[in-house]
Amino acid sequence: MKDNREIPPELMAELQALAARPDHAIDTSDIPEVADFSNFRRVDWSNSPPPRSIAIDGDLAAWFNEHRHDGEKLNDTVNRVLREHVGREAA
Repeated sequence: MKDNREIPPELMAELQALAARPDHAIDTSDIPEVADFSNFRRVDWSNSPPPRSIAIDGDLAAWFNEHRHDGEKLNDTVNRVLREHVGREAA
């Protein structure tokens, strides 16, 4: 669901000023350097299908939004409903 809150002008000006700074001008001295990578793991995405996106009509998006379970994201609702449909069709 889109967040319609507006960013106050003074905060927007500060964000724009920060975004305009070159990387070397940003002070990162208060960020600890990570020297121990022993707990990191590499994820092999080579066998994973690439993410897909589809466009659905506004009336369908509204229907899915109205039928979301508590805390469920729109994408999860669409997948749940489609899986239910496919399950009925396959039976």
